[in-house]
Amino acid sequence: MASEFHRQQLREQVGAYVAARFAGDLAMAFGMYDANGDNRLSNRELKAFLTDANVSSSETRSAWTQGTIAETAMNGDCQIEWAEFEELFAEKLAF
Repeated sequence: MASEFHRQQLREQVGAYVAARFAGDLAMAFGMYDANGDNRLSNRELKAFLTDANVSSSETRSAWTQGTIAETAMNGDCQIEWAEFEELFAEKLAF
């Protein structure tokens, strides 16, 4: 389980990326990375998102991806649904 410091760091980096690249539109960012349109981010899709958001280094990004899914995917499908993604990151995009 990630520390609160690491969770906050993740939210801040993602928030900055979404603000800069998608004008703060979290739904647009989610849709861009939901490659198959199933309204969920798989491990691969989330990892691409975190890579583009410059979260962590390439050596530890897989651990960040797996940890984020483990802590966020509430229904046990190992994918992050839109509502889970929004809950995790929306607070950093509130203006």
